[in-house]
Amino acid sequence: MKASKSLKLMRSAVIRTRKLARDMLLFWKRVDKEMVPFCFLV
Repeated sequence: MKASKSLKLMRSAVIRTRKLARDMLLFWKRVDKEMVPFCFLV
């Protein structure tokens, strides 16, 4: 019982981390697109 519960917690934590990492990646890609023209201007 305890083992399965901890496994479930670990799995949910992994999924949450993966989702967060994907969101960060998309965010940085968007920032990158906005920053590139700015970098060329400077």
